[in-house]
Amino acid sequence: MDDFDKTLDALFAALPVLDAGGELPDDTPFRRIEMNFGTGTAWFEGAFEGETAGCPAGKGPRPVYLVLDGPAGDREVRAILVQYGDTRPVEASWDTDGVIAGSGLLVLHGRDVHAGTDVAVSVAARALAALRQRTPEEGHWDRAAHLADSFAEAGVDPAGIPCDAAPGDFADGWLLLDNGPGGAALGCLVDPDGYSLGPCMDADGNEVAALLVR
Repeated sequence: MDDFDKTLDALFAALPVLDAGGELPDDTPFRRIEMNFGTGTAWFEGAFEGETAGCPAGKGPRPVYLVLDGPAGDREVRAILVQYGDTRPVEASWDTDGVIAGSGLLVLHGRDVHAGTDVAVSVAARALAALRQRTPEEGHWDRAAHLADSFAEAGVDPAGIPCDAAPGDFADGWLLLDNGPGGAALGCLVDPDGYSLGPCMDADGNEVAALLVR
């Protein structure tokens, strides 16, 4: 896990400050949002692969913490921590399952898993619109072209998907969308090589959160 153990320890230590809405140093790569999944399961889903992995969703709005990676303007999400229990996690288990998002776009949502693919593709269309507004750096991986290729391989035309793209979309590597009665959906730019999903425990050893990490 290279140096991510230290990053994870720092995240666990920062949870009380994040929950209280306190300020952290400007270079801190942690973000906190809330999501009401509306169902019994929160799903991590790639936009086109049809591969999903789930964790308990908890009741009501739940805190979701993001660990960002990369320079400003070209960030991706290194890890997602979903706290579904009522106590804070303090350690992670590395007994994990793999999750692939080969398109480079992963969506977290609480919709029925059979309807989730439509949600993920819709979010991917908005991500593609945002990425196409960026100027690719010479010698760097072209994320927009890669995502466009994923659309083509899936036989989906992004031009036919209403996406209401707005300036600043995915500027920090993620975008939270309110999809009305179906619940919120979180789109994250990710590494297409894959992630691992496993549980996190509180101080008493109870599983209270799930961690998706590259």
